[in-house]
Amino acid sequence: MKFLNILATGFFSFAVQAAVPSNGTTEAKLAQIKELLTPQLSVNATIVFAKSEKWYDITHRAAAPRVNPSYLAVVDVATEDDVVNTIKVANEIGVPFLAVTGTHGWTDDISKIQDGTQVRMRGLNHVGLGPNNDTAYAGGGVIQYEVVHALFPYRKQAVHGLCECVSIMGPLLGGGHSVLQGAHGFAADNLGLRDTGHNLGIVLEFEIKAYNIHPDPWTFITLVYKADKIEDYFEAWNKLEDTITDPGLVVLNGYYRNLPEINTEKPVIVMDLIYQGYDTAAPQYIEAYRAIGPIHEETITDIYWNELFDVTNFGHDDRDPASMRENYNIFADLVAIETYNTSTFIFESYGRKGVRNFPDGLNAVPPEERNKHNMLAAFLFWSGDNETELAVAREFGERLQVASRNGEIAHSYVNYAIGGEVLPQVYGRDVNRLEKLQVIKTKFDPYNKFGFYASLAGP
Repeated sequence: MKFLNILATGFFSFAVQAAVPSNGTTEAKLAQIKELLTPQLSVNATIVFAKSEKWYDITHRAAAPRVNPSYLAVVDVATEDDVVNTIKVANEIGVPFLAVTGTHGWTDDISKIQDGTQVRMRGLNHVGLGPNNDTAYAGGGVIQYEVVHALFPYRKQAVHGLCECVSIMGPLLGGGHSVLQGAHGFAADNLGLRDTGHNLGIVLEFEIKAYNIHPDPWTFITLVYKADKIEDYFEAWNKLEDTITDPGLVVLNGYYRNLPEINTEKPVIVMDLIYQGYDTAAPQYIEAYRAIGPIHEETITDIYWNELFDVTNFGHDDRDPASMRENYNIFADLVAIETYNTSTFIFESYGRKGVRNFPDGLNAVPPEERNKHNMLAAFLFWSGDNETELAVAREFGERLQVASRNGEIAHSYVNYAIGGEVLPQVYGRDVNRLEKLQVIKTKFDPYNKFGFYASLAGP
């Protein structure tokens, strides 16, 4: 793995004097970026400025306008040296930088970068197999769809998420939940880097374990229920998750959502059941959820690994039925407001046996994440940048969080963090473990240059 850490080695100093004197104005910094960086970039790299027609496409984020970083320039890199030289120049002129591939991070921390330089990593998107065909290597700017389709002709797969347009490295550095984790653990468990999240540097190239694709196809079943089935739904969820130790490659993706083509009155509750092969506990899940009485059901069979992204369209332990009823009521009030009526509240179970086969101390993934494999997340969607609408969304989001916890101590998956979480909430509550991570952060990034995503240096 090639891992770029400018500050750890002192290779480029934070206090390096600018080659071109700066008066600190935006215009001066733009001139410096152009003058200093252009000669150092490879022939296929480009610097994009705000007046370019490309600007919106390469700076817009999935969580905009809530997440709203500001850039003076975007450097579309083509080689690893382009990344190094971009950061060198950014440090010389005192401009913050952020490496970006998929633009899907949700945390408000990203908005802290203002008048910065975006290092757009998409040019580093090569994928290949290692010499023994048991590992895959890829550039730091690759997205998940590219890895799936590059490895599939060799009947190989790697452990990563299911959303095809998201980067590999972003989720992986935060742990990386996967439909394959029931067999092979988190994505981070399959990487040599033990990491501390997104805190230490920029990955230029990485090597990850590659597995033979099982010949059995996947099946995708969707069951839809009215809200009066919420208690039955989560009682079944809890019973199945508590009694089946190893369901095999079975993924539960549940959610609340407005589906007016099925129910025009209120949000429905949905269960997407995704499983591979014939030797799993899927029949038990199917039987239990059909017994609840869905108002709609669809089944797609014979899905192969390279098609799973497109078909499924994916974009805490036991769930207390009473708290989930409260949660639903809050969500229903939200989506009754037209502004937010496309929002979704999800609850996921990606599998656990493979994850728990690895010790808690293996890497920086917190034990809370390894031992509480179920996840909840509210995805609140609306258009525009009205501050009042943002405040309403935040209020509902906080109410949904409180209701979901049912009095438990909060833990947030770092890749679903929205900003403002205390460090133990995302990195684990073991004091000695957290202190160790912070010591590593101080050693390798003393100036917190890599501080725009759940920084271990704190707010």
